[in-house]
Amino acid sequence: MIAAAFGGRGPELVLDYLWGTPAESAFEALHSIPGAAPTNYVEVGSVAGEGAAVPASLLRSRPLRLSGSGIGSFPMDRYLVQGMAYLQVLADGKITVDATTYPLEQCTDAWNAGLGLAPS
Repeated sequence: MIAAAFGGRGPELVLDYLWGTPAESAFEALHSIPGAAPTNYVEVGSVAGEGAAVPASLLRSRPLRLSGSGIGSFPMDRYLVQGMAYLQVLADGKITVDATTYPLEQCTDAWNAGLGLAPS
């Protein structure tokens, strides 16, 4: 099912907030997609488990870069400098974010709108 969602092409980037069993399912799906398109797989969180087996055959079948992202993955001083610079850009009004608010009882409509679906 995951492979079909990509129309026969592998994703260029995977941001994995779950890890564990869902990551293993994603690895199986990547392995089932023909071709050798490069994929950057970034582990961000591990709410579904601390471990995930990566099949050796997947590593041999396509260019796969497996990395992690989190507070410990780069120097904290760089994080603070970049964070402050971004906050300044926001404060200066150089970035605008178009947003639509919904009352809580319309959360389904809000979700569907983000997916480009008509309100229910």
